[in-house]
Amino acid sequence: MAQTTIDEEEHEKFRKLSHTWWNETGEFQALHALNALRVPWILNSLTEKQEQPSPIHTKPLMGLQILDAGSGGGILSEVEDLKF
Repeated sequence: MAQTTIDEEEHEKFRKLSHTWWNETGEFQALHALNALRVPWILNSLTEKQEQPSPIHTKPLMGLQILDAGSGGGILSEVEDLKF
């Protein structure tokens, strides 16, 4: 039998809530609201480390490979109105 680190209670809890995940005024409203703070911070952190950052009004993250891990179920990576 394969070992796992899955917490079945947590998995079931979030499975039951999954239909509300993208509701910006639902149970995960706090995660959605955090994007207003963390997106500018992430953008600044990433572009200040670039040798030749793209102008802010174009596509400042063009050419970067970014993994969205641990940011609240991918809510950050799915923000459509950010002009990355």
